Amino acid sequence: MKKTAVLLIHSGYWLLFGTLLLTFFFFVVFVPAHTHLPDSAHHNDSLLSWLRLMFGFAVVPGLCSFYSCYTFLFGRLLSKQKFVLFLGGSFLCALTGSLIGAGLESLPFMFGRSYLFNDGYASAVMVILIMTVVAWINGMMGAVIKGCLTWYRDIRLKEELHRKNIETELALVKSQIDPHFLFNTINNIDVLISRDAAAASVYLNKLSGIMRFLLYETKSEHISLERELDHLQQYIDLQRIRTSNADYVDFEVSGMYTGQSIAPMVLLPFIENAFKHTEARKTDSRISISLQLSKEQLTFICTNSLYAVKKPRDVNCGLGNELIRKRLDLLYPAAHTLSISEEFGLYRVKLELQL
Repeated sequence: MKKTAVLLIHSGYWLLFGTLLLTFFFFVVFVPAHTHLPDSAHHNDSLLSWLRLMFGFAVVPGLCSFYSCYTFLFGRLLSKQKFVLFLGGSFLCALTGSLIGAGLESLPFMFGRSYLFNDGYASAVMVILIMTVVAWINGMMGAVIKGCLTWYRDIRLKEELHRKNIETELALVKSQIDPHFLFNTINNIDVLISRDAAAASVYLNKLSGIMRFLLYETKSEHISLERELDHLQQYIDLQRIRTSNADYVDFEVSGMYTGQSIAPMVLLPFIENAFKHTEARKTDSRISISLQLSKEQLTFICTNSLYAVKKPRDVNCGLGNELIRKRLDLLYPAAHTLSISEEFGLYRVKLELQL
């Protein structure tokens, strides 16, 4: 929430509090049942005297208690569900504010010490306790307002994270519908039709399955891990028809994955990048993909050989990796580990997810 809005909320609260004090003043002065005031209350005959009195007995304790709870006690105690400590701390802050207010009212240029202690110490203690209760109520209101503002801020933050997540997912999905992959696959299937129509039909169904997955199933926040692995297998099978190198791709899955779920399109970008940066026609080119699954964790390792380049590139740069990292941070905060390295002509990605 903007600072202006927060300032208006605070101003509105204290304006309401001041209105209540003024209402009480007019009730005491003008209601017939209360017009016969004791002699000790002669200082309250005017509005100015009343304002001076309320400044020390209500405003100062209220401010101390309100902002102690608002700025310190809420974040340190109440937000951490330390309710007993919060109640004790808020009462001590209210009592401290009341003592400060009483001390101000006892100054010579205010009402003097005799005004508070005119009826003895027992009466002074009772007045201070009443001040403390009023101040404590202000403190509770400060905590409530802080809680509402924090709740509103958290909602806005979640909405912003959700919006960024959607934008990142859309950008990621769009980036995965690679025109080169589609054109190459269609051309390969077209060539295969004249040689083996049955095999061409199988690959065409795989391509149709990939397109259906990208357009429809990626809209869900989570899909079954089994369905995600089927999609990866379809993509790898379509890439296999580009080469006669039997050892070009090694895809291995170990462990149980039935009943598990995962966010869609988490693993495919790494595999797609591996195919983009590996020469399929070279016999020494290879892509190795390994998935190790347990009940609570997935370990994904993808290694591929690279084109010969004149100078090494930054393995952590590029829009693709940046989008992937952002998406993982949104979907699996503090529940994933991603490491990317490049050495000796091999590009290696290791991702660990807590399912």
